[in-house]
Amino acid sequence: LERAGEQRETNHKVSAERDCEMERGGDEDWISFHQQEDLTTRLHNILEEYPPGIGIFKEFLQNADDAGARKFALVFDQRQHSADASRLFSPAMGSWQGPALCVYNDALFTDGDFESISHVGRSGKHDDVAKIGKYGLGFNCAYHFTDVVSFVTADQLVVFDPHGTSLPGGRMGLRCNFIKRQLVEVRKDQIKPFLGWDEDPFVPWKDFNGRGPLDGTLFRLPLRSIDQAEKSAIAKNVFDEEEVVQMLVEFSEAAGSMLLFLKNVE
Repeated sequence: LERAGEQRETNHKVSAERDCEMERGGDEDWISFHQQEDLTTRLHNILEEYPPGIGIFKEFLQNADDAGARKFALVFDQRQHSADASRLFSPAMGSWQGPALCVYNDALFTDGDFESISHVGRSGKHDDVAKIGKYGLGFNCAYHFTDVVSFVTADQLVVFDPHGTSLPGGRMGLRCNFIKRQLVEVRKDQIKPFLGWDEDPFVPWKDFNGRGPLDGTLFRLPLRSIDQAEKSAIAKNVFDEEEVVQMLVEFSEAAGSMLLFLKNVE
């Protein structure tokens, strides 16, 4: 035991000496060098594990149930929203104002949810075996449809732009309190796609006006165009409106049996 202790002490001493040597060497001798992976490449690889189809909607349904939601809705917004550059986060965001899949549930994001969704490939559910979805990982199947995912929950607006080409300053994402920022006044076109629809009173968030918090969580997945798909490093998928409608029909036909395995969503 004494010899083992002496050996450990010697190893620690050698390690400390090496650290000091590296510090004395200066930046010209030692440079940071490590393996890494682009976010777009990571997302592309995740999508290989989650084929497109109604399985994407199942992921969102499971996530909603895990969050304790009672209501869940899928809505295909076929509208083309206004894209005044002065009323968006950036002119490039205007290309994502077209038709989009909207995914709603009446649960609010927790601090843990924000932490989980911001880490690609990691899920807070790993600590709770009772949870059936893979929130951090499964959520990323949304990128089958789009390159820019955004959502509103309570008073928070989040936008993910993994390419860093649509948000200002090359940002790959942002989060803000849209009420304090008064987005409905100063960046109305950016928040407008989330607002309630006058023409459809049955939309679950019909009373949301952007001046107060949303009672729930609403994801928006604007469909990727052909031109956008050609430039995308995440996915080359392009879904036309007919294909999206067909997927929604298939999901609705299977929804009854899915409810049997859920705890909260009705």
